[in-house]
Amino acid sequence: MTEPPLESWDLLPGTLVEIRRAGRPVQTGRIDAVTVNADVLWLAANGMHPRRLFEKAEGYEVWPVRTD
Repeated sequence: MTEPPLESWDLLPGTLVEIRRAGRPVQTGRIDAVTVNADVLWLAANGMHPRRLFEKAEGYEVWPVRTD
């Protein structure tokens, strides 16, 4: 069963998520930080991917990644 996208972005740093836009995967990673209003988040740098900012207003969605 597929989890729905997360409406609230006020997640704890370290949470593993997949970022999607227009239904397509953009990047998977761990949340590094979230703004107070939870409209912007950063994924931590990982390997060849630098730290990256995503804004809800630009159409990005956050999907939980199950690790079990």
